[in-house]
Amino acid sequence: YIKTISGLCADTTYEVSFSILNIHKYGILPNITVMIEDLSGNLLSTYNTGPIPLSATPTWITYSVAANVGTNTGVKFRLRNNAPGGIGNDFALDDIMFRPIGPSISLDVTSFVGGVANITTALTSNLEFTSVVGSCYTTNVYQWQVSNNNGVTWTDIAGANNGNYTRVPTGVGTYLYRLLISPLGSGGNVNCRVNSDPITVNVGLPPTG
Repeated sequence: YIKTISGLCADTTYEVSFSILNIHKYGILPNITVMIEDLSGNLLSTYNTGPIPLSATPTWITYSVAANVGTNTGVKFRLRNNAPGGIGNDFALDDIMFRPIGPSISLDVTSFVGGVANITTALTSNLEFTSVVGSCYTTNVYQWQVSNNNGVTWTDIAGANNGNYTRVPTGVGTYLYRLLISPLGSGGNVNCRVNSDPITVNVGLPPTG
């Protein structure tokens, strides 16, 4: 099995996963090698399943392999059966997936717990947002966004391009903030970005009476 994938993001790790079922109860065992190559045939990563075991009842086994594509925008992945011909050596293949692996992102609001800042009076001071980003890309590109319609649409915040963000006071309303991370060299491709869960800031009217 050979598949070419194009339109990839630079400096991003992609994972190929697949499930295999040995459909015989005796005979030669399938033995699968999966390879991720650049479009020139250079090997980026490989994994061998070893012999797919026999089982009394049908048993799917899932395998995976990952590779960083570097500067490549396209790759091929191959599945090859290494077992010789003969009795047995038949298998079913399903759930082939090719997906990017991005960094984990967690956000916090200084002096607030749980990712929600509930402001019951007019906010007159700044809020400090901080982030912890897992290791993934060689160089991270940061972009904070805001939504004032509960996440239906998002707007880039001009100049908010590092791991932390200082929110200045606003009027009453509910505001969502999130952090986008992309690899350097992605050229602003929206398909090359990973976003955090949002922080919610609820600014309420001052109490009356």
